[in-house]
Amino acid sequence: MIGALLLAAQVAAAQGAQGVPTLTVRTDTRAVRVPLTATAAGPAVRADLLAAALGARVGPTPNDHWVLRVAGAALDVAPHVPFVRDGDVVYPLVAAPIVADGRLLVPLQLVSEILPRVAPRVFRFDAAADQLYVVDTIAARVVAPAPAPERQAASRQRIVVVDAGHGGPDNGMTGPIGRTRKLREKDITLAVAARVAEVLRARGYGVVMTRTTDTLIALVDRGRIANASKA
Repeated sequence: MIGALLLAAQVAAAQGAQGVPTLTVRTDTRAVRVPLTATAAGPAVRADLLAAALGARVGPTPNDHWVLRVAGAALDVAPHVPFVRDGDVVYPLVAAPIVADGRLLVPLQLVSEILPRVAPRVFRFDAAADQLYVVDTIAARVVAPAPAPERQAASRQRIVVVDAGHGGPDNGMTGPIGRTRKLREKDITLAVAARVAEVLRARGYGVVMTRTTDTLIALVDRGRIANASKA
């Protein structure tokens, strides 16, 4: 997330001086410049242009999701839902993907943070140079459209959404502990949610947490997250 925020600041600074900001996808033999799109939530990139630069595949599914297949991963996103899913692992996004003129726009964080996390041996992001380095071009490309057997098994796993209430500016109830400490409901709900998630994972369930940090998730988005996760 820090890389995404740094890049967002650099993009904002460069936009006024250079016009349309771009992301560079670099391999050992070529460099492809992918234009960025300014949105209210920060810079975003067209998923189809990103896929072309990576030698990946992206497209909609019958349930209105979009899947980016790259480096052995199948990154599943849904418009207006600020999460990306890879098998039974879910990552929060700084902003929800959107569809404009039939094209999927994803936050730049997917490039700067999610791809290097999903495939650290394949991708490396340099925030200072605004570049995504593809270290292993063969591993990055999609060899077959079908997911690996282990991902098929994971997709059949039961998914539970754990929703920690409150968060961010919504503290919930507050109260003292002894003479020095104050207790906030939002901290308790997050701690309990994390413990519940730990127990569920130990019992073989896939877990999606609506929030993992001190942030506020809109009520309407909590249901969307559950539905998008097929929980």
